[in-house]
Amino acid sequence: MPRYSPEHKTSTRRRIVRCAARLFRAKGYAGAGVEAVMRSAGLTHGGFYAHFRSKHALFAEAVRHAVLSSGATIEAGLDDAEPAAWLIEFVTRYLSDEHRRALRDGCPLPSLLAEVDRAPKTVKTAFLEAGQQRVASLAARYAALGAAEPEAEAMATFSALAGAMAMARAMPDAEDAERAMAATRERLIARVQEFAGASGTGRR
Repeated sequence: MPRYSPEHKTSTRRRIVRCAARLFRAKGYAGAGVEAVMRSAGLTHGGFYAHFRSKHALFAEAVRHAVLSSGATIEAGLDDAEPAAWLIEFVTRYLSDEHRRALRDGCPLPSLLAEVDRAPKTVKTAFLEAGQQRVASLAARYAALGAAEPEAEAMATFSALAGAMAMARAMPDAEDAERAMAATRERLIARVQEFAGASGTGRR
């Protein structure tokens, strides 16, 4: 049997997690079997247990990766934006047709929240820890706009975003999906503009 370096094993584990995150988002926990995950990673089924104790252990890592990576993608290039502009662009990108169609690479909340609910505590903990980092990004902007409860505003925003996207993806066609997204998008942006107006920062 060949012996691999720790770096090789770490790299392989990350590849499995990335592939699993995409398949779980697209097919759900039950629909994405271990064999399919390993095959998508270019590996054999038999090598799975050299990296993970169980499918749920993989699910926990995949959920963590999906939450963090999708959030980073949506936030890309916004570091220098003023708080109101940052929030408005985040909402706009999230509730976009491009993101709606990104089943394998987009935010996992619309497709996997129910799966996480049924999963063991380890999965829920991974989801919570990753989610807290994403919420913190929004909360920091709400705080800069003078929101009295920035974390509550951030949590409410994420809940609205995930719910609207889940609704949009369940719609029979793109036109109905856009209506579902637009209703929430407009209201969230109006909320940000209220804070911006009160703080005098505007959309800069």
